[in-house]
Amino acid sequence: MYHLKLLGMEIQDASLVHRVIRVKRQELDTLFGVYVCSGANIFMVSPLSEDVELNAKLNGLDYTILISIATETQVMFEDNFKNADTSMAQNLMNVIINQAFRETNLRQIGKRP
Repeated sequence: MYHLKLLGMEIQDASLVHRVIRVKRQELDTLFGVYVCSGANIFMVSPLSEDVELNAKLNGLDYTILISIATETQVMFEDNFKNADTSMAQNLMNVIINQAFRETNLRQIGKRP
């Protein structure tokens, strides 16, 4: 997991981060392979070898996506993992599930469409 910083944004806005990430999706897919963004974090299965800086344009505004290797945090799943734990592993599981729902247009039973 790495901290994702978006330059050009006046206040932290998770939906704006996701829209800018979508603009650079193909380039990010090529760089990272499998990855998931959640707020100001980006989770990936392989470590970065160098800092990443990408420029993006959205609605006529310029943004810069910065991912520094100095912000790396490793998340490990252990044999005693419980889904009820409030840990980084729990957060990662929720991010993966939410991303799967977003990408497949699935809805959780009991949630409004």
